[in-house]
Amino acid sequence: MWWALLAIGIALILFSLWQWKTPPKAVIEMVQGIVPDDPQDLADAAGVDLETYSLARVGQSEEGLSSDRAKVAVMYACRNHANKKSQTITEIVTRGNPKRTDFAQADGHYGRQGIHPYCSTIAAPKPGTLALAATVISGDAINEIGVAEYWDNPIAQDALHLANPTEYKSSADIAAAREAKGLKMVTIDGVSTRFWV
Repeated sequence: MWWALLAIGIALILFSLWQWKTPPKAVIEMVQGIVPDDPQDLADAAGVDLETYSLARVGQSEEGLSSDRAKVAVMYACRNHANKKSQTITEIVTRGNPKRTDFAQADGHYGRQGIHPYCSTIAAPKPGTLALAATVISGDAINEIGVAEYWDNPIAQDALHLANPTEYKSSADIAAAREAKGLKMVTIDGVSTRFWV
């Protein structure tokens, strides 16, 4: 039992360091799954415009441990989705899930996927991810996914499904559902995340 508490404590400390925040604030955000700060205030503090900041949070949250190519691809998919919906990136990624009881707290804020239907924005972006997001916003980054709007990482998805099968679908289930909707898979050599158009 003591080893489980120790592991949880170490995980919380590492998460705090990864987020560059004080442990209590990082722990609250991780547990609640909602970042209470105003998105514009966070963008101002980072010294970038709101759309760049929102996109960088997507790249950091969804592909934080992956290559720059994976981050750029995910950010392009998010940009594509926002364009198709004729909405801003910020509107897309801060929309709360209206089916949840925490909708009022989540809507208009960053947070984890599930609380937000489209993607996770729980992680604060590192400087390198902010720079990548700016190149996606400008269109200067190489777009390897075309007009794809959705993505999933089979390795991460299956790990989540194994840990909590009632909340998370397997990668096979996701692929079947997307193929049933007529979506086609797009892959990038050397990137485990798959994209859907």
